[in-house]
Amino acid sequence: MKIRSKPIAQLEEEAEKDLLIREDRTDTDSANTPKIFNKYHKELRLVSTELINCEAAMRKLWWEKSQYYAGKAHPDVYKENPLGHKIMKNDVKLYVEADDDVLKLRVTLELLEMKRKYIEKKMQEINNRSHHIRNIIKTQYFKHGMNG
Repeated sequence: MKIRSKPIAQLEEEAEKDLLIREDRTDTDSANTPKIFNKYHKELRLVSTELINCEAAMRKLWWEKSQYYAGKAHPDVYKENPLGHKIMKNDVKLYVEADDDVLKLRVTLELLEMKRKYIEKKMQEINNRSHHIRNIIKTQYFKHGMNG
């Protein structure tokens, strides 16, 4: 069974709920901060692992496509998918970059990178959460004329 990170839309929806600080429940919200941090840290590890695997797949695919477009792949490859014409050595990189398989994997890489950055940003928000909760409590004390 392959473990995968959650889709970014699901992460956004969950983050909206998880990071909500309620003025009437600052004690509970404060106590839940480590649990929330661990949840997003786990997602960050999963996304980072997916990103590493995807980058490795891209390097392998790039090499295979370079060999194919340079005319250096195994002859069986050309039986299944004939090249059709000779490609100049200088143009191999252009063909590889425009290859559908490479483009598809590049999109996957970009989406994983976007997800990783999103999770890192949410983890920064979680790290600042205690400060925000403390400010809410101080504001409540001030509103009610108490010293805090």
